[in-house]
Amino acid sequence: MNYTVLAVGLIVMIAVYTFGIVYVMSKNSIWCIFMYPKSLQAAYYKQQHYIPSLSQSKTVLLKKAVLLAFVIAIMTILIALAEASTKEAIIAAYVIWFILVWWDFAVVDCIFFARKKELRLPGTEEMDEEYASKWFHFVRAIKGTVLGAFVALAVGACVHFLAVV
Repeated sequence: MNYTVLAVGLIVMIAVYTFGIVYVMSKNSIWCIFMYPKSLQAAYYKQQHYIPSLSQSKTVLLKKAVLLAFVIAIMTILIALAEASTKEAIIAAYVIWFILVWWDFAVVDCIFFARKKELRLPGTEEMDEEYASKWFHFVRAIKGTVLGAFVALAVGACVHFLAVV
């Protein structure tokens, strides 16, 4: 397995993810409202007189599914380029996922999300304590780490399929 390909790919994925999420949230925080703590969602909906969207609505689930499929495809291509076996692919995919999840927690959530006013929902700009709360993001990172096992298995299956074909 070519570790250089994996390392370069991981660095690119981190950069694209960080820029992508910060850019999308700064341009249209409402599009990503399901990613915000419930207290911020409630404050936004109360001030805007909107009906809250459910975290399990079809639109939200579709956004999550498309993003997850995209990440699995990118990881599959990256790991296939690294010429990994199926077992190596599963391990590499989990390690990459793990690093991305905890990068998201440590950098995107605890630094950008907590401090960058452009990422805040309209009408909640002054709720500094809620934006700085790390517990919500920590719990999501734990859930993301568990989800990584399933992502790794999916990537391993895709890499195995590509090797057979």
